[in-house]
Amino acid sequence: MFNHTKIIFSYLLLCLLSFSLFFIIFTPTQFISDYFLDKKANNAWKVTNEQGNIWQGNLNLTHKKGLTANINWLFKPLNYFTNDVVIAINLNNQHSKLTLNSQLNSFDPQFILNGTLDAAHITRSYPLPQHASMTGTITINDLSFNNNPPYYIQSGNLLWSGGKVSANRKTNKLPKLNLLLETEQQDLIVNILEHRTQLNLINIHAHTNKQADIKLYQQLLTLTKQGALSEQPTDVVIRFTEKLKF
Repeated sequence: MFNHTKIIFSYLLLCLLSFSLFFIIFTPTQFISDYFLDKKANNAWKVTNEQGNIWQGNLNLTHKKGLTANINWLFKPLNYFTNDVVIAINLNNQHSKLTLNSQLNSFDPQFILNGTLDAAHITRSYPLPQHASMTGTITINDLSFNNNPPYYIQSGNLLWSGGKVSANRKTNKLPKLNLLLETEQQDLIVNILEHRTQLNLINIHAHTNKQADIKLYQQLLTLTKQGALSEQPTDVVIRFTEKLKF
């Protein structure tokens, strides 16, 4: 009798697991977005035109401030056992284009972001403190994220096409710039350089305790017309430490 009950229980459990797996695999995207997003009264995002399921699909996303995007994704769980992409997510609109790929390296997830962003459109849609804004295009090359706090960034290379940067009602026109990110143990190192000359403008060394040592170079003061503290553009002219708030 006990064995018979055990067999029935195992059969019911198998049926339940099979149903759950089937539900997860084939649940339409629209059901997921309706359940998790549309029922939140204060949600700033609206989802429309949902198609597909958890493995492959697409949808349109609209923010209440006017930012819109089409998102499509592809999930290949069998690639967990290879070096191929497990999850690929593409986000596109008339201003920007982003691709996020996920891989599993020694059971440590890694995300790599590539694409282009319209800086002017973003700053118009999301007003920044001190009336900050900028123009131009930001190209993201292999911005790599991992599961290592506190910054979760492994490396990356961003290229800004140049243009106008404004803050506190003051505007500067700057040339094309590179922003390089790398990690040293768990510290984050950020270097901003003038693309044409490859001269350093800003160096940020963010420690794991969220203290950041910041160096400003003479070339930055020259480009922003703030005078000269040194005759050499490669000299560090200002140093200070800042507590990061994120």
